[in-house]
Amino acid sequence: MNELFVRLPSIGELYYHHTYLYYDEPLVFSCATKAMQYYFVLAVPSIPPANETWLMVPISSGRLSKAEKNAIELRDLIVNPETVIFQVDRIGTDVSAIPIDPSALTEKMLPEAGEYLDYSPALELLPSP
Repeated sequence: MNELFVRLPSIGELYYHHTYLYYDEPLVFSCATKAMQYYFVLAVPSIPPANETWLMVPISSGRLSKAEKNAIELRDLIVNPETVIFQVDRIGTDVSAIPIDPSALTEKMLPEAGEYLDYSPALELLPSP
């Protein structure tokens, strides 16, 4: 837990924990605070591309473990959160985290029904090409 994902005023520093989908950068991943509060994070397509947007859901270690074992659909992690969902936006060097209601999310922001993490810890140990 040493690579910083983002610093948020209300939460603090978040560090990458596990990466589930990577394409030029982590797109679906978990991160944690130094106090080991976990968050499930999903990148949202942004316009213009220079902006970055993520859905970030505080998640218990037990629920994260279930998701990593394909016992919970990705969509369920977001539309039925344990607490609140944040929309994190980065525009240049400015970062904001705004609590949002899951019912306000559009279909474009959510994973399709039936999608799981398909996570294997051994894959994270492989060197990058």
